[in-house]
Amino acid sequence: MAPYLLQFSPYFFISNLQMLLSLSVLLFFFFSVIALGLLRLEFQSTLILITRSLLDMMIEWLKSDIGGAIYVLV
Repeated sequence: MAPYLLQFSPYFFISNLQMLLSLSVLLFFFFSVIALGLLRLEFQSTLILITRSLLDMMIEWLKSDIGGAIYVLV
């Protein structure tokens, strides 16, 4: 029963929040590198628009996923 109670401790919640934050930041930087690579290589404008829309969706997901507790600076 002790491991079950550990899941609801504040430390467990904070570590999950930190893990979610780090994963979100890594995904954001991954998509940013893809977008910058496409812009640098000057691909077709449609690919750039698709990548920018993916970045916008990622930013909106980050804002809604954290629940407004942490603001993403754009």
